[in-house]
Amino acid sequence: MFTFAEQTKSVVDCHSDPLQTEILSMEVWVGAALAVGTGMCAAVLLVFGLPGTWLLWLVATVFAWWTDFRWVGVETVGALLVLATLGEVLEFWLGASAARRVRPSWKVTAGALLGGFVGALAGAPVLFGLGALVGSLLGTFLGAAAAAGLEGAHLREVLLIGREAMRGRWRGFLAKLAVVFAMSALFLFATVF
Repeated sequence: MFTFAEQTKSVVDCHSDPLQTEILSMEVWVGAALAVGTGMCAAVLLVFGLPGTWLLWLVATVFAWWTDFRWVGVETVGALLVLATLGEVLEFWLGASAARRVRPSWKVTAGALLGGFVGALAGAPVLFGLGALVGSLLGTFLGAAAAAGLEGAHLREVLLIGREAMRGRWRGFLAKLAVVFAMSALFLFATVF
């Protein structure tokens, strides 16, 4: 890992060699484009329920390796790994724990998770894929509500459990989306500065 001073010195020293200057400049532009482009792709993948955080980490890791860790260092790759893991944990915890606050039952939690998955698959072809998010939210509601109903909950409690499960899924999505933006910003910052 090069320090900022070493990077600056190497860029200044290579001004005598125009080809070397052009290569370094191209690496920065490629890294910046990868950071922004992959960040946008990762956000879209989240709508489909796919692992956008891991794609972003993988692209940053390959870019770091490709440039011999000149722009994106091992510390940045490690921080991106921690953020990707945090995004997954937050999404799962917020999604799974919301309905459990109303009715502590593993069946309700499993129903919410399974319903969210099935809803995302069913909604994926609708609205150019945006239906996957809506389907996931509705599926979470229906899965948790159905599980609570099978456990003998009253209608009011069933609706409350479904609503809380859906809110938890939404909060989990927003938390993971925030992590994707943070990861993309870190990747961009490490590349440009």
